[in-house]
Amino acid sequence: MKKTLVTLLALVFVLGIAGTALAAPANPFVDVPAKHWAYGAVAQLAKAGIVDGYGDGSFRGDRSMTRYEMAQVVAKAMAKSDKADAEQKALIDKLAVEFAAELNNLGVRVAKLEANQPNIQFKGAAWIRYTADDFTSGPSSVSAQYRLRLDGTAKVDDKTSFNFRFVNREPDKAHLGNDTWQTFGESGQSGAKGTYGNQNNIDRINLTTKLGDLNMTLGRQSMYVDQQNMIMDSGAFSFDGVKLNTKFGDLGFTVQYGRFYKGAAIDSNVAGSTRLSDLDVTSAAIDSKLGKFAWAVSYTNMNNPVVDTAAFKWTLFDTKYTFDTKWTLQALYLHNGAEKIWGNLGTNAYAAKLTFGDFVLNKTAAQNLQFQYVNAKGNATWFGFSGLDTSIGGKESQCVDWKMYLLQYNYAFSKSFNASLIYAQVDPTDAADKANEKKHIRVVTNVLF
Repeated sequence: MKKTLVTLLALVFVLGIAGTALAAPANPFVDVPAKHWAYGAVAQLAKAGIVDGYGDGSFRGDRSMTRYEMAQVVAKAMAKSDKADAEQKALIDKLAVEFAAELNNLGVRVAKLEANQPNIQFKGAAWIRYTADDFTSGPSSVSAQYRLRLDGTAKVDDKTSFNFRFVNREPDKAHLGNDTWQTFGESGQSGAKGTYGNQNNIDRINLTTKLGDLNMTLGRQSMYVDQQNMIMDSGAFSFDGVKLNTKFGDLGFTVQYGRFYKGAAIDSNVAGSTRLSDLDVTSAAIDSKLGKFAWAVSYTNMNNPVVDTAAFKWTLFDTKYTFDTKWTLQALYLHNGAEKIWGNLGTNAYAAKLTFGDFVLNKTAAQNLQFQYVNAKGNATWFGFSGLDTSIGGKESQCVDWKMYLLQYNYAFSKSFNASLIYAQVDPTDAADKANEKKHIRVVTNVLF
């Protein structure tokens, strides 16, 4: 059953790509209907000498025009609007709104249209994924899950905005881990510890403002540690506090300070869970880009003020090299200088990601192939914070000393719709975690709106 489902999913994925590649593009040059009011409006402007029509100096009102051609005429009228009277300016504004999309493609800003935009802007993303897990010890499983995130931004003034985010599920401090996916058919996410997770919730609210050259975010906001999201999933985890960032020449500086989670609980059988229950965050980072090479160095202290002991003192080196338009290599090294939680296990973590293809999936048929390797020692970090594809909640989140190999193919069906086909393998290196060893195949679809 599992192999059949995965085979079918992979087949649908490949056929979808083929169908998209063979589809004929739509014709953007649609005629403006013969009786459309725009013809009369342009004729009036032409008679007044504000527009002269086509490149040969004539306005041919005896034949239909495409919307693109009409937008060219409107653009000329906008350029000469200082010569128009009040009635003609109103006519130009009306035409600009009508052909705003075509004018935008021509690089012409429509100020009146921009002024009429609502003060609150929304954007969102939705994911659906199907996973076949094959555990070395224990039963295998097939699951279907979804995730929704909706971001809202309200402009307060020219320098300040109010931001919030709605999610269908956020990490629950009663069972702290990266468990932000909802299983189809369940009102709550069922696990070994029962049903947990905050459902349909606003998980972030903050203000962003600019103070001279300093950018400040105040409130509940994303918790950022590394660009690969290997150490901390910035899309899932938040903190309450302040974030400051600025640039001096080629150097960027970022500082974060606040409370991560108060009263959080991790499975009681995990050593050091008390130390992880209340965490304050202090971090500082420097980043820069030198030609094809980008780098960042950061220090993050996650301290428990109740017992006055740090759970993590992360020193991190994050790099990225762009070889050409198709190849990039990212590498990360992390050391945890805090007192060890899990016996004599190591305190370092390493990761590398090689990408071939389009760096951004922002157009139809954009695609890339990624290979990622991770080696995380037991005392380096907490697996449950990670944004790696293998983090799905459940028993493997208790691996504390592990390696991971991941191969991922990404394809864009359009600018706003893409999908991924993923193979991953998790190899716990500690004998106590061997029951969590697994391989999985996953298909993920992502829609932006």
